[in-house]
Amino acid sequence: MTDKDTPDSRKEFAAKAVRNALRAVAKEDLAIKTFKVNAVAVLLDKDVKTLFNARLTRDEMIQATKTIHPLSLESLPYIDSQPAATYAALDLVKYLDRMALSPTLKKWERGLPQSYPGLGISRSFLGFQSWLSRCTATDLWPFAIQEDGRPMDFIAAMLGEQLGEDIQWLSIREFGELAAHTASQARADSEQQELEDLIKVPVKTKEPDRIDRWNQPGGPV
Repeated sequence: MTDKDTPDSRKEFAAKAVRNALRAVAKEDLAIKTFKVNAVAVLLDKDVKTLFNARLTRDEMIQATKTIHPLSLESLPYIDSQPAATYAALDLVKYLDRMALSPTLKKWERGLPQSYPGLGISRSFLGFQSWLSRCTATDLWPFAIQEDGRPMDFIAAMLGEQLGEDIQWLSIREFGELAAHTASQARADSEQQELEDLIKVPVKTKEPDRIDRWNQPGGPV
């Protein structure tokens, strides 16, 4: 087993691919997109409570005019919206850029905000289609599960305003099985609805009125 085959390393490898994909999205698109807490928790591999505590600490540090370490979760701005906090996609990408750039800096430089001015990160695109064409059985990708159970590429869901609460890391096999199950269920539901609609339609039949027919002028005598 290689290092990439362990659960943690697979998640780390997948998260790196997603970060590259997010960084490749145009800034004007990222500027108008927001993520719910659950989505950020999945992307950063953190739990919701950890993000909640980071928001509280961030508020306290800002109020006390303390310097926030640029690599800490507290450095990630959030929008105090109702009914729940959200994160600007552009702020999340900037945070991911800092995390990606930090290994190239000296240790004493990593805690200085001025060490991340231009964020000279390579932005070569590695999105879902690229992942799909080269992934192995153990590689993972995040999907936004739609209301009908259909798995949708996280990036496409974000850009299409279809990013809900249910975000899952899936392998290519899990993605295929879930997509096939959803399609099969949709077809079964459609056939069931057609059958129910057919049963509801009244069958119009009329027995010949034998008395009227025999009493009509010119009828049999």
